[in-house]
Amino acid sequence: IPNFSYEPATFLINKKICITGTISLYRGKPTTEARNEKAIEIISDEKE
Repeated sequence: IPNFSYEPATFLINKKICITGTISLYRGKPTTEARNEKAIEIISDEKE
């Protein structure tokens, strides 16, 4: 993914995160899109 220094699908597993962005509907379900890593704040790691 070009706007990330890491692979979000694997790096963010088991992490609590906060995403900044607009919520919209995709196939009738609420979703948000993180276009770059600045939109994602890692709150904690589940292993802690």
